[in-house]
Amino acid sequence: MSVEILERTQPQLDQSIIDQVEDFRSLPLVEAANVFGRGSVEKQIPQGDIVDFSESERATFDEIVENCLNDKATPRELSEAGKQRVRAIGAYALAHEAELKERATKFNRPVLRVLFSCGYAAASAQTPPPEEYREARMMMDFAKEMGMVDYFAGLVEFDEQIESSTTIGDAVYAAESSFLPRGHGGKAFSPNRRLGVVSHPDHMARCVDAARWAFRLKEADVLEINAQGEDLNTVGTAEKVTRWMMRIGTFGTHHSHERLLNREALILRAVLFAKRMKGGGSAPAPQLAAENV
Repeated sequence: MSVEILERTQPQLDQSIIDQVEDFRSLPLVEAANVFGRGSVEKQIPQGDIVDFSESERATFDEIVENCLNDKATPRELSEAGKQRVRAIGAYALAHEAELKERATKFNRPVLRVLFSCGYAAASAQTPPPEEYREARMMMDFAKEMGMVDYFAGLVEFDEQIESSTTIGDAVYAAESSFLPRGHGGKAFSPNRRLGVVSHPDHMARCVDAARWAFRLKEADVLEINAQGEDLNTVGTAEKVTRWMMRIGTFGTHHSHERLLNREALILRAVLFAKRMKGGGSAPAPQLAAENV
């Protein structure tokens, strides 16, 4: 009888996570993982259109949030790309479940820390939206919905960082958090104890750059954990151009989080201003970029 009760109460993972586990078996186990966001939260508005918060031409983040708070829209919803990033880290942990259990038993504590890191898309909201509308909060909620938090209890710790609004910001706030091992200026990560970076293949290179700069890591200290599908915010030449603009434009600032973020802000203002001028707009550029970049 007791065995049957245990079987019925055993936490279960969503099948969509189980289906992806083979994609991650060949990867080594990391010390911690930073799940990057894109500020790409979808919302159903009264007209029936799906609006991506990063597309400021169609609707501003603030307008959508106001509609939601006034019950003029359906409840918040994480984008499919965001859901795939959550599934990826869940499938990765499942692929290493045996090793996680062995290490957790040895050290008598959870041995993998996973941080969801993203607040909102910078230029789509001039002021930070309510916390429940920030992407990392939604990713954490989705992880609970998929059964990940309960299933990996005692093996994996999950947390969220909801203040950042750019890709470099996602990494900087993660590095400064008390949740992840202190990598900035220290030896928390190495080729044998790597930091996992979770993103989509089309955005991965820029996320790895940001993580290396924020945590002061070498390339061998980082492991790429790719989510299935693609992030529509980053498909095409624009993503590659933005990456090289960041690599060149932030040169000489990687030793300081403050300088790195300030330089990124200058670059993003210039990018958005150029976009507006190309489109014939005359409005001044907001403080940051047209998307969470």
